[in-house]
Amino acid sequence: MGEAARVANERIDTANRGKKMLDEGGPDVELKLRCKRQCRKTVEDDSKQVRALDQLARDYDDAISKLKASLTTEALQPEEKYDFEQLVGLYEERKAACERASAALANLPPPSPFISQEEEDAIRMLAVKDKYQVAQREASNLAADASAAARAATS
Repeated sequence: MGEAARVANERIDTANRGKKMLDEGGPDVELKLRCKRQCRKTVEDDSKQVRALDQLARDYDDAISKLKASLTTEALQPEEKYDFEQLVGLYEERKAACERASAALANLPPPSPFISQEEEDAIRMLAVKDKYQVAQREASNLAADASAAARAATS
């Protein structure tokens, strides 16, 4: 057997073990897999939000620079100058808060639970099952709405 065929067979075996895990595990295994999937998503979202805080701090820094540059021009009306001066202080506070929050969260990155390849395959199968059930409910609701509309149109 060639290397490609061996790798393909191993992959099929792994997927079959994931399916068996779902078929034989019942609701408890589904709950565990949904839990692992949610934990992974939460950790990924956490990382994105820390990066977003870093970007927000850079955006505030850019705004502060532009406010300060504008304050050196003659283009501002007195009320605008007052507003810009106030905004510089407020934005500096907000930037510092973003930096502190980012630093605090970056130093405590949470781990995701280990997910085996079999579990990964089972999670994918479970996601397909969940989407199928949602589609089924939506189709049923649409059919009920259409039926109700048809009854109303003939009444």
